[in-house]
Amino acid sequence: MKPEKQIPITDHRSPITRANSSDEFAPGASEWPAGLSRREFLRLSGATLALAGLGACTKQPLEKIVPYVEQPEVVIPGKPLRFATATQFNGFGQGLLVTGYEGRPTKIEGNPTHPASLGATSVWAQADVLDLYELAYVVGSTGRRDAKISRCALVHLGPAESRQSQRERRAMRFFQGESRCRTGL
Repeated sequence: MKPEKQIPITDHRSPITRANSSDEFAPGASEWPAGLSRREFLRLSGATLALAGLGACTKQPLEKIVPYVEQPEVVIPGKPLRFATATQFNGFGQGLLVTGYEGRPTKIEGNPTHPASLGATSVWAQADVLDLYELAYVVGSTGRRDAKISRCALVHLGPAESRQSQRERRAMRFFQGESRCRTGL
């Protein structure tokens, strides 16, 4: 069998493009630093990833978990509860399907049977899962002073209105307020 003829590799770019390509990267950008081989770089990268993984293996703080006083019929521990709801965005209703575990909403999807959304959601609707948790309930139940939760809905309320709103919502686990902070951009 005859060996195949070697075809010389030519640069397919025009002479002008080849001349300008020398300025594309900084001088020495494609060269390894002196004394650092590819093997050494991969070894150091692997060690860095291993140490980063070790940092995630810290002991979590003990948290007091309180059970239900009366177990709701529809809530089964470990099984998701799915329900249809709607939210308001820019003055219009948007149909949603919400998935929650043990009373905590975790996923929002578009409702395919809703005539306005037809199963699609916006980034604002996806972020609404964060708005479903009532501020006082979350901060009070975790006991963490450093909990960073947006008080967006309470910004426009006066002190008396804010206290009244908190009294009315005290027994609720999550709520959906008006979309006051959204710009719709």
